[in-house]
Amino acid sequence: MEKRNIFFLLVGVVVTVGVIITGSHYAETKKEAMINQGKTEIVKKEVSDKKQEEKEINEFENNRGSLSTVDYLKFVATKKQKATVSFFGGKEQQPEFINPLQNWMGEKLKVADLAIQSVSIPNPSTYQLMTQNSVATLASNAPDVVFFQVPVVGDQEIDISLTNSKQYLLQLMEDIRAQLPEALVILVTPPPSTALKEVYNSRSINYVSYLENLKEIEAEQSFLYFDLHDQYLADLEEKAQPLESTLEADGITLNSVGNALYIELFEKALTQPIDTTSGIK
Repeated sequence: MEKRNIFFLLVGVVVTVGVIITGSHYAETKKEAMINQGKTEIVKKEVSDKKQEEKEINEFENNRGSLSTVDYLKFVATKKQKATVSFFGGKEQQPEFINPLQNWMGEKLKVADLAIQSVSIPNPSTYQLMTQNSVATLASNAPDVVFFQVPVVGDQEIDISLTNSKQYLLQLMEDIRAQLPEALVILVTPPPSTALKEVYNSRSINYVSYLENLKEIEAEQSFLYFDLHDQYLADLEEKAQPLESTLEADGITLNSVGNALYIELFEKALTQPIDTTSGIK
């Protein structure tokens, strides 16, 4: 009887150990399967993301002749994992302009590494930008897109002739292209002014004449061009809103309303298709 009990006890122990071992093996196998499945899902996602990235790059490359600036920057960011924008030629950009624009562009691009810089000099003009070697400073930032804020007001203030203003601008563009061969360069006009429109230099020319001169240059050279000055006036005319309501008392500086409008027009211009083939290769 005792032998039988011992036998059954041993059988029970063996069965219990077997169950434990089998269960442990099953758990390990299940755990390993789950880990492998997780790895497989990660690999599948990486492959899917890579294919999507390649698809986007191909779409961008196939439409370089009619791509918005935002999509162009997406294209650059996809290839370089970052994007850099520089404002050049105008006065130092203030936070109330740069910060909203950077936030807007960041949301559109979904790029963590987006830098917006400003390269300026005191009282800029095309002549001073050229003689102070400002293009070299610009090139040191290695921007992917350059917004060249043409200093028409500065040219008017220091009495540069329209002919010389054109020559200096063309030279600056040539220098930028030489030092930044893969940068997309876009000329940008300033917001309008009530005060400056009535100011004439010794040549009896106001800043509007330099704007018209710029339009002729753009047409001749087929430069990329955001005419925010005229768009600003057109927007106000459509709303029957006086220009003075968007400026500070000096008739030059944008107030909060004017700054918001200028940013809105700038953002709109960034979504319009342009020829981006002069940029990154």
